[in-house]
Amino acid sequence: MVAAEGYPPASELPGMLRGVYAQPASTYAPSILLDMEECRPTEGEHPIGDLVDRATPRGIAVPILTCARCPSL
Repeated sequence: MVAAEGYPPASELPGMLRGVYAQPASTYAPSILLDMEECRPTEGEHPIGDLVDRATPRGIAVPILTCARCPSL
C-alpha cells in the first residue's frame, strides 16, 4: 500500500530505518503498543482508520486492519 501512496517499500529504505523495530534487544516500541500493554486508551482509530480509508478506494484488501478497526464490545 505504501507504493500506492508514492512511498518506497520498506525493502528500499536505509538499513538503520528498517532496523529500529527488527533488533531483538531493542527497547523501542510504538506508543500504541505501550498504551495497549498498560491497558490505556489508544489513538488506534487515527492510524488504522487512515490506512483502511486510503486502501479501500484503491481496491487494496486490508482485512486485518479492517478487523483491528472494529471497536471492542
